[in-house]
Amino acid sequence: MSSAGDQLREINSFFSCVLTCLLYVLGATVGFYRGDLIYTHFNSIVAIFALFSVLTMAFLIFSYHLGTGNSVTTINEIWFGVETHPKILDIDLKSFIKTRFTMVIWPLYIISALYFQKIAYGKVSNSLLCLSLTQILYISHFHWSEDLYLNSLDSKRSSCGFYRLWADFVLAPVIYTAPITVISHYHLGTVGLISNCIFSTIAVASIIFTA
Repeated sequence: MSSAGDQLREINSFFSCVLTCLLYVLGATVGFYRGDLIYTHFNSIVAIFALFSVLTMAFLIFSYHLGTGNSVTTINEIWFGVETHPKILDIDLKSFIKTRFTMVIWPLYIISALYFQKIAYGKVSNSLLCLSLTQILYISHFHWSEDLYLNSLDSKRSSCGFYRLWADFVLAPVIYTAPITVISHYHLGTVGLISNCIFSTIAVASIIFTA
């Protein structure tokens, strides 16, 4: 799995993501919280994720100075990282953040956006439904094919530095959810539906091609 040699690992991100989403829907259904909770408080969630990225990097630097065989002495090493697969309690930090934070907050945001539009406008637009299904399909494919991600060059060769932590915790969620934000907020109609059909076709074709 890494440049140090292949490793066997149990993968369960698909079922973990499905369970998390179902629990979120269940909580909203029984009235524990509003269904649009994540959508309306997403800025605060991203701010917390940003804090997580800083604290995680600080923890790694601290652990390196305790004698893990690595050392961080320059800004370049902090930014790009010095370790490909840092672990905390035997958990691969890089893949854990990607599969349990980045690719889980995304579907939760989609579900929350659907609730938001239903509450705000009384119904969910076809354009938002189309985009949501497309993105859910992509997310499902990622989690179901977690082994492909773990064997990708990005997973095997990219070190876990601050840039990686910030990208997975903050940048990726903001970029991934941007289309959903625009369509759900502005309630786009036919034009949005046509655009989403085009991009949906492209997305499905790319999934089939890379499968």
